[in-house]
Amino acid sequence: MNRLHKLRSFKSTARPVRALNIAASQIAPPLLCPTSSVNTFKDGNKKVDYALALLLTKKEESVLNSAVSLYRVEGGASINQTHGWTAVVPMFAHIEVKVDECDPMIQLAIWICAEAEKRYLEGYTLDLPFVAIAVNGEDWSLSIAHSEKLSDKEQQLGGKPYRVQFLGSVRMGHTGDAAGVFRILHVLKAIVRWGQEIYEPQFMKHVYARYKKG
Repeated sequence: MNRLHKLRSFKSTARPVRALNIAASQIAPPLLCPTSSVNTFKDGNKKVDYALALLLTKKEESVLNSAVSLYRVEGGASINQTHGWTAVVPMFAHIEVKVDECDPMIQLAIWICAEAEKRYLEGYTLDLPFVAIAVNGEDWSLSIAHSEKLSDKEQQLGGKPYRVQFLGSVRMGHTGDAAGVFRILHVLKAIVRWGQEIYEPQFMKHVYARYKKG
């Protein structure tokens, strides 16, 4: 995982992309967590291991670091569902790794639902899909989630105007042999291109532009 940034796709003429270890970053504030109230914020692990993210310029980082979001967290502004150094990082794909029988999709589902709630509360677009990569031992799989608008009747039952639907998972490949590794890299390169060509302009339009001065 730490060698992904060496791929040509990560260093193309488009927006650079980096693979980040975000294992220390938790969902914040607690109200974003889909399975807990503030007083019972203990069920499940509210973290994932890695993310693919856009590399911002120093000027862009400065703009976002001074952003005043509606739902601030301890330590300052946040454009996503985290706090600390990842709070102003535009992450477009999330990766959870397990080496035992635990299902990595459990944590990914919690994480992505928190991101959807953050987008909703802040008024960011809910049209962009969410990318989740689950790694269980040697096997890699891809899931895509999207938000779906609810009818008035459905809103009365759930209290929110949207729900998150997961599609997949689709096997990406495995690390047991060279062919499996190349299949994984092929899918990762496609995800990077999506981040550069689709996610990046939408992020700049719906998130960055809100905080840019002048």
